[in-house]
Formats: sequence, C-alpha cells, structure tokens
Amino acid sequence: MAEEGLRPLALRRVLPQRRTQWVAIVAIVATTTVAAMLLVATGTLAVMAETASLLLLFAFISTNLAARVLRPDPVARAHVCTPTVVPALAIGSSLVLMTQQSAEHWLRAGLLLGAGLVMDYLSGARHRADATAS
Repeated sequence: MAEEGLRPLALRRVLPQRRTQWVAIVAIVATTTVAAMLLVATGTLAVMAETASLLLLFAFISTNLAARVLRPDPVARAHVCTPTVVPALAIGSSLVLMTQQSAEHWLRAGLLLGAGLVMDYLSGARHRADATAS
C-alpha cells in the first residue's frame, strides 16, 4: 500500500535479512498498545477484552465480505476456493455474536473505529496534498 501511495513511504522499509516490514510492525504495535491502554484506563480488563472481541468481529466481517466480493475475479494461478455459502455463514454468525454486546462496548468500538477512520482520512489527505504538489 505504501508503494501505491496509500500509506506513508516509511512503512515499506524492510529488514535486509528477513524482509519483514519493521516500521509497519512498530507502528501497529504502538497503535494497538495505546488503544489498549486507553481502554483499560477507562474501564476494566473485561471491558477491554469485550471491546476487542467486537472489533475483531468487524475485521472478520470485512474479510468475509472481501472474499464474497473478490470471488468472481479471475486469478491466474491455482488457489483454494471455498463454497460461496461459507463467507455468508461467517458473516451471519458474526452479526449474531455482535448482537450480544452491550451498548458500552459498541460505543467504545465506535469511538476506536471513528479514530481509525479519521487517521485514514488524514493519511489520504496528506497523500493527496503531496501528489498535487509534485
């Protein structure tokens, strides 16, 4: 994504021997650590765990939606292909599990998702400004 200009170029730096994107890993660890500290500071460990579970369900739904959307795209090489019903069942079960969460967890998850969207927008706005300047 950094090579396509969707994220800062620093995120594409890799370790020479292992080829791991160390800057991106550090950024992710730092961001999740700050988010966890905020959740624990404003509630209990159980509240943090339940909010994290709700956010993981969001991630699971988005992954399965992507699988449904990308399924018809032709792929040049052989790959694993699951029946179409599997992502649909995964999305449905995630939605059912999401209904079990309290309003407090929805609020916390919504605030974190909103913060992520703001950071994503600001990153994109910065990229657009850099692209028009060059």
